[in-house]
Amino acid sequence: MAAMQGGFLQNLGKVYGTYTGTFVGFTVFIGLLEWMGVPNKILGYLFIFLTLGVYALIGWLARTAEVNEYYVAGRTVPAFYNGMATGADWMSAASFIGMAGSLYFGGVPGHGYETVRCAGYAANLNSVAASDARALCSALI
Repeated sequence: MAAMQGGFLQNLGKVYGTYTGTFVGFTVFIGLLEWMGVPNKILGYLFIFLTLGVYALIGWLARTAEVNEYYVAGRTVPAFYNGMATGADWMSAASFIGMAGSLYFGGVPGHGYETVRCAGYAANLNSVAASDARALCSALI
C-alpha cells in the first residue's frame, strides 16, 4: 500500500497537469474551429461528445470495486488537491447561476442571501469542517 501510495502521490501533479493542459488545448482547438467558420451546431455537438468522452475515460481509468477507494480515494488524495476539488465544486456554474438568479429575482434581499451564503461557507470551513470530517471518517470506517 505504501509503495502504491507513493507512486500515486508522485504522479498526481502530472495527472492534474495533463488534464489542465488538455482542457486548455481543447479550448484553443474549439476557438480555432470557430475562427475558421465551423457552424455553431457542429461545435456544440463536438463539445458535448468530447466532454462526455473525457468523463467516460476518467471513469474507466479510475474504476474500482472497493468501497473505501470509491468514497474517499483510499485516503491517498492530499489535502491540497482535496481542497481544490471542494473549491471547484463550490464555485461551480450551478452556484453562479443560482447567485445570478437570486440577485435578479430577489434584488437587495437576494444580495443579502448570497453574502450570508459566502460568509457561512467560510465560517463552516473555519469552525466545523475539521470536526465534521473526523466524525464522518470515523463513521465511514
